Amino acid sequence: RGRIDRGQKVAKILAANTDVIAVIGHRDSEVAIAASIIYEKAGILFISHEAMNPIFTEATGQLTFSNIITEKDAGSQMGIFFEASNISDVVILAESSGIGTYERIAASFWGYVSSAKIDLVAFRSYFMVHAYQRLGRQSWVQTDFLDLLWGLKKDYKFKSIFIAGDVNGAGKLIKQARMLGIDVPILAVGEGVDTPRLGEIAGQAARGVIVASILNPEGKKTIEFIQNFQKYFGSRPGMPSA
Repeated sequence: RGRIDRGQKVAKILAANTDVIAVIGHRDSEVAIAASIIYEKAGILFISHEAMNPIFTEATGQLTFSNIITEKDAGSQMGIFFEASNISDVVILAESSGIGTYERIAASFWGYVSSAKIDLVAFRSYFMVHAYQRLGRQSWVQTDFLDLLWGLKKDYKFKSIFIAGDVNGAGKLIKQARMLGIDVPILAVGEGVDTPRLGEIAGQAARGVIVASILNPEGKKTIEFIQNFQKYFGSRPGMPSA
């Protein structure tokens, strides 16, 4: 659930079980980093399927692995695509959740496009999940981005938008941007943006949005995996399963 204290509690229970030799899980980077220390001391192999913070694998130990690209790679790869597509004059919108994942992706993206001499028109943060939720305290969620978007439309001239954030915020941003007549290309990277959930939130506004994905649904190995997964479980796999 994205809480460090709960992740550590689970890790301690698993580490105390001598029958456990490996763990796959802990999706949030900060939770995974905290849990990895416990697993490392217990000699347990630990693989996270979604932890993107480079610190997770660079500084935690010999038994800690991730099967997903880092935040730095996610941002720079979108930057490479951005440059190759001749898109310019970008506004960057980064989700601020107190964890820093999407801010670091946005910073990596900007680091790449700035080296390509692409103009940054504005950089703005928006808030979805307050940091205190990670500690089990009260949280709040922002759902209205009209003031933010209207201010950008009124004060700046831009030709594209880059969103770094999960699908809940990104979908609302996209929908509300189109409501205000902002019709520039939108690129998005974040948890769930490459799933049908984006269309459920943004509706028709999701059409034409370019999203980053770590999974190529048309790849031979991917197709084989999906078929095998469906045969065994009776349903299609989600992104974490793949």
